[in-house]
Amino acid sequence: MPEIEIKGVASAGSLTVTGAVVWQQAGDEPPALDLGANDYVWIFTPDDDDNFNVKTGTINITAEQATVISLSVAWRDDIEIPEIYTTTKLSAIR
Repeated sequence: MPEIEIKGVASAGSLTVTGAVVWQQAGDEPPALDLGANDYVWIFTPDDDDNFNVKTGTINITAEQATVISLSVAWRDDIEIPEIYTTTKLSAIR
């Protein structure tokens, strides 16, 4: 999963609690976003942890392979134009 920090608000009726949401990690590594359906555990830590408890939950995220539909390239006058073949990787022309 990408490294993110989500500031949020939990609510129950008219009561709201501000805090942060993070992904549960295994060791030092954040969970990976794998193709297909995956369950991930989130942890909500309230800003006011004297009066409110840390809560956890699970979210299911389905990741699909991205498909490039089109690609446009504009050449600048101040750079040398590289030779490009159908097997050229994008990283080679950056």
